[in-house]
Amino acid sequence: MKRGWMPWALAVSVAINLAVLGAIGGAWLVGDRTDLRRDRAAGVPTLLRGLTREERRALRSSIGPREQRTAGAQLDLPAMLRQEPFDEVAFREALDARRAIQGARAARGIEALATLIAELSPERRAALADHLERGRRFPRSQ
Repeated sequence: MKRGWMPWALAVSVAINLAVLGAIGGAWLVGDRTDLRRDRAAGVPTLLRGLTREERRALRSSIGPREQRTAGAQLDLPAMLRQEPFDEVAFREALDARRAIQGARAARGIEALATLIAELSPERRAALADHLERGRRFPRSQ
């Protein structure tokens, strides 16, 4: 039986979503340890690096703890890939469940970031804007 374009479209969509979430998560984890130059169109990762430690701590606190993997979101990829016959439906369901968990956390993060930024002084917001325009590490002395 010939498969259509739908499985490929889903795989590409999942890959793109995971890449975006990975970039945000990587920037979050790297934090102080990076001094890489970024382009002038820097986005959320650069903005997160521009926050002070206290601001990032408050942001993480308002997002809440990371969800534990639920039964539907278990990603035991090696076992799933070795399984014969390969269960494509279960594999897709596990990826979709994980993406839903990551998407919910990302949505909470965006809301928390917007709230945090709204509470900053005009001077602090201007400093973050300058940081975004420079696209590089922001001094954390504040």
